[in-house]
Amino acid sequence: MSQLSDTVDALKRNIDGISQLSDIVDTVNRNMDGLSRLSDTVDGLKRNMDGLSRLSDTVDALKRDMDDMSQLSDTVDALKRNIDGISQLSDTVDALKRDMDNERNRTAALMKCFGDLFR
Repeated sequence: MSQLSDTVDALKRNIDGISQLSDIVDTVNRNMDGLSRLSDTVDGLKRNMDGLSRLSDTVDALKRDMDDMSQLSDTVDALKRNIDGISQLSDTVDALKRDMDNERNRTAALMKCFGDLFR
């Protein structure tokens, strides 16, 4: 009977060990679930980093576009100044045409006077 009692005690210890092992397996499984969620989180962060990289590229492109727009604005301002210059030049040409017409009229009047004198 003593041997049977020893065997029963050994079996009880084995059952306690199996119970502890089962607890350890449950803990490992919970840790595995946590690792799986952590892996999903890391994958999500990688996707966010890719998105941030694309966003950074977009911001850089927008900065270049703004620089281009600034240069275009400078070009438009220069063209406006050129148009103002052309307008002033047109006024000058019109004044020169009037002066030339006046000189023709004076020349014609002088030629008539000379013609009258020498007749």
